[in-house]
Amino acid sequence: MASHHSHRTCPLDLSIIGVAHSHPSGILAPSTADLNNFYGRIMIIAAYPYTSEKNMIIINGKGKKVDYKIIEEED
Repeated sequence: MASHHSHRTCPLDLSIIGVAHSHPSGILAPSTADLNNFYGRIMIIAAYPYTSEKNMIIINGKGKKVDYKIIEEED
């Protein structure tokens, strides 16, 4: 069973740069539904087993992978 919240019911907010969601199936690729419901400039998909950044992908509105770098906060 899928969960879905349509961005079409939300007011326009240009401060939102994208959305994030998970794929419990472990598939680390956008589905057709993901691409059809894309909102903002990027989409982050985290896939099972959620153990590291290797289980995460960032894509643009065309479904192409976006390179990123994780910067850890200093203590």
